[in-house]
Amino acid sequence: MDLEGLFLRGKEAADRGNYEYAVTIFRDILRADPRHRNSRIALRGCEMQRFTERGGGGSVKFQALLKGLGPLILMNLGGKPEKVIEHCEAFLVHDPTNISVLLKLAGALEKLGFLDAAVDTLEFARQREPQHLGVLRRLGDLLASSGQFDKAVRCFEEVRRIKPEDREAFDKVRRISAQSHMQKSKLDQAQSYRGVLRDEKTAEALEKGQSLARSDQDRDAEIVKAREAVEAAPEDEQAHIRLGDLYMKYERYPEAEASFRKAFEIGKKYPARERMGNARLRHLELLERKAEEESDSNNRDPQSVFKLREARKRRLEFAVKEFEFRRKQHPTDMKLAYQLGMYYTDLGGEENAQKAIQQFQQAASNPGLRTRAQYMLGRCFAMSPKTLDMAREQFTKALELCEDPAGESAKALMYELGQVAERLGDPADAIKWYKRIFSIDAAFRDVGKKVQELG
Repeated sequence: MDLEGLFLRGKEAADRGNYEYAVTIFRDILRADPRHRNSRIALRGCEMQRFTERGGGGSVKFQALLKGLGPLILMNLGGKPEKVIEHCEAFLVHDPTNISVLLKLAGALEKLGFLDAAVDTLEFARQREPQHLGVLRRLGDLLASSGQFDKAVRCFEEVRRIKPEDREAFDKVRRISAQSHMQKSKLDQAQSYRGVLRDEKTAEALEKGQSLARSDQDRDAEIVKAREAVEAAPEDEQAHIRLGDLYMKYERYPEAEASFRKAFEIGKKYPARERMGNARLRHLELLERKAEEESDSNNRDPQSVFKLREARKRRLEFAVKEFEFRRKQHPTDMKLAYQLGMYYTDLGGEENAQKAIQQFQQAASNPGLRTRAQYMLGRCFAMSPKTLDMAREQFTKALELCEDPAGESAKALMYELGQVAERLGDPADAIKWYKRIFSIDAAFRDVGKKVQELG
């Protein structure tokens, strides 16, 4: 089969607006060669054009769901990746914007080793829903595994922007950034060697100057060198900060905190004080993770669960205290307001809920935080039966701000509105929201069950 000739025929059909025929051709090419990148990109483009021409709204998605119900069921039954891919493609012909199907398609492509095709699929999903955390995380992992470290870091940085408290994303940004640095260092090293081959002494000095910590011995030598710099200039604020940063790099958080404290005592500057807080918070997070691992290994027995609960409480209490301090230092930083509100919410209790509401109300003044802040306001108000009407108001405002009315954020908000309506004794309003979700994504949480129970 002449795939390139067939691709040109498909492209000509698409250019003439004959998308039905173009889709058929591109799907035939992909059955023969799932790696044919241009065909997959062109296929998604044609499907989107048809989807848009039909209106692209909730009713179109619902009709697509009905038409693609067979492939949807089959793809969720699992089986060989080749079959899953075929079922996914059969569904996407009707609705190329379905994120859960795109994720499943990317997973099947990855299993077959078609990483470029999986990345392209996730990039397409990201264009449809830029803030979908599942897409961003999966795309970041795939980009990192294929050596595209800078792009991977940007994915996890976006996760952190959307969800600042996401510790896993923080760890991946740090780890992948280190991989990126090593990759670039090797390239720089090779270029430098070519430039100094005629000068063996210079080459030898360059070799000795490489300070990447490749082993415990190298790490210890690196720390010793930084300590010596501190001892040589004990009043040098930056020397203490460099030592503290090194301790942070190797997760020696108490020592890092001590170094940053010394730097703060010398210079009385806020960055050193903030580093102190970060070191303590990372240490408490580490202790909580260890408590959770111990609890899992002990099958969640009462004693280990109690220890885990106490470790989490210590972390959250310190985080609240730390971010209250930061808010006083930077009263106009609404990102800090949002983070403090999240810590209040996680700590729990009526008093903390009231404090969280104040922070989220302030954070909502920032356009970049408004949707998330109003969502959290709705969550806080929903904690009390007396303020359910206020929760409904906040969820509605947040839903109005969603750019994609069929995205994950919109579905989560509609679900919250359904929950609030149920608690307010308004089943007609509740079923309205659940049906809206069902028309977009029948597999979302338990909406199928809700529609049956209330409908």
